[in-house]
Amino acid sequence: MKKVLAILLALAMILAVTACGKAKASTFITMSDEKTFNAEAKNADPDSAGIADFVLEKETVFTVTADIQSGSINLDVKGVDAKESLINWDFAETGITEYLIEPGQYIVTATVTEKETTGTLSITLEEYEEAVIPAYEYQGEVPYMKAVCDHMVSLGQTNYDKTDVSIPTVRVVAAEEKENGDVDVYGDFWIDNYDVVNDTLVTMSGGSYPGVMHVKKDGETYTVSEFEVVADGSDYTESAKKIFGKHYDDAMKTISDDEGRKEVRKAEIEAYVKASGLKVTQFKDYGWDPVVLDLK
Repeated sequence: MKKVLAILLALAMILAVTACGKAKASTFITMSDEKTFNAEAKNADPDSAGIADFVLEKETVFTVTADIQSGSINLDVKGVDAKESLINWDFAETGITEYLIEPGQYIVTATVTEKETTGTLSITLEEYEEAVIPAYEYQGEVPYMKAVCDHMVSLGQTNYDKTDVSIPTVRVVAAEEKENGDVDVYGDFWIDNYDVVNDTLVTMSGGSYPGVMHVKKDGETYTVSEFEVVADGSDYTESAKKIFGKHYDDAMKTISDDEGRKEVRKAEIEAYVKASGLKVTQFKDYGWDPVVLDLK
């Protein structure tokens, strides 16, 4: 999603000297290609440092690839006229860190913070382009279910704060088709709204809507004409019995089957990811471990 800019940053570590006056640190800069510079410290002492400045004309991803074998290096990025740092990171191990930076002029300083620090930092600036997240589309073969799923996606987009994608979880309790082709779909309807963070669909919001959708047929097209949702709180049971009618017992079994809902939800997410080509491998609810997707 990024286009590498011609602006690149090289951090130069300054030699440190031991108390006895003998050179203790050695540093050098290597350029792996025309787009990436590496700053390397070898056995550097605290306060060994490098400084540089750069100008960004567009919103840019600041990426640091760290490979620190020993010790620690602090990386500080600050706007030229700013009093506080935009970035202040300590690197003491291997890893990749990214930060989105607004256009402007910046000063970056790298400082060794521990004795005998050895390692490298590679820094690149890449123009940010917002990724286009594919919208959810029903992948099944039941014509009226597309209308049902589309209606749930619409609820996800209108009843909650904006997110990257809304994915429904629908478990049908019963479907009653009328002579004119209209269908009443009784079920346990859920919508989950996600943001894409790296390779993870992160759940941001969502909700449960048990009830019956009245789906109208017009030629080959189906649309939801009415959605009766079971009431919350103390009115739940009375409302559920009224809406589900003869399907009440089956509806309660379906709604209470949390494991069944999890399986259908996971399968629906997997179908979406496969169809859309989105580069994610898992989804995650707040407070829970990520669930790895089976995308084979």
